[in-house]
Amino acid sequence: MNHFKYVLYDVYYAVTDKHEVGIKVIDLKNATTTVIIGILKIQTGSLSNFRENELVKEGEELFD
Repeated sequence: MNHFKYVLYDVYYAVTDKHEVGIKVIDLKNATTTVIIGILKIQTGSLSNFRENELVKEGEELFD
C-alpha cells in the first residue's frame, strides 16, 4: 500500500482572511485525490513545529 501519499495542511490566506486545515490523500496509482477537511474549532497544536524536522518533506501538493 505504498501507492498513497498523505499531505497534511494548515494554511492561512491573509488577503481573504481564510484558514484551512485538513488532509489530502493522493492515490499515486490512479492519480485521484481525496480531501478530508479539518474542523478549525477543534484543532489543537500546529504544523509549524515540523518545519525544521528533516523527516517531514515539504511539497507543493496543496497548491494545485
